[in-house]
Amino acid sequence: MAPPGYEASAEDLAKKAAKRSAREAAGEKVGNAEGGPTGLGLVPEAEVLDALRDAVFAPLASETLYDPLTVADLAAPEDDYHRHTPSFSSEAARDVSADVWAEAKRVRQAAPAGATSEIRIHTVTCDEHGCDEEASRYGVLVKIEVAPGLTLHREYSVE
Repeated sequence: MAPPGYEASAEDLAKKAAKRSAREAAGEKVGNAEGGPTGLGLVPEAEVLDALRDAVFAPLASETLYDPLTVADLAAPEDDYHRHTPSFSSEAARDVSADVWAEAKRVRQAAPAGATSEIRIHTVTCDEHGCDEEASRYGVLVKIEVAPGLTLHREYSVE
């Protein structure tokens, strides 16, 4: 139990998450709030990782997170988008506009030290016969290894 007023650093959280992952990989049973003993005040792993991501990616807090495409992106609002059979894909973007490049560069410069990034293009297409609708959206995927075996990532919107 941490002393009152103690706030764990991103490094502390990363070490704890890495140790937990190593124990799980070794086959140890690791208790958590969903399945562990009651009354111990344990936090679910997803919540710990979310807090760690918030701390690590704090320099990018003002950036907009990437919003995944949906079938609704294929059609105008008045169109019946339920008639579409969507196919989704994501890959590294090869050619981007100067505006997308500039926004991606801004995200890269604000990223935490040691992070890597990649401009991605996400596409949704309609697989129905005779339908040629398609929508695309760009994002910058930022990754950083915070501990051996523990890499965190977040994707930010760029347009």
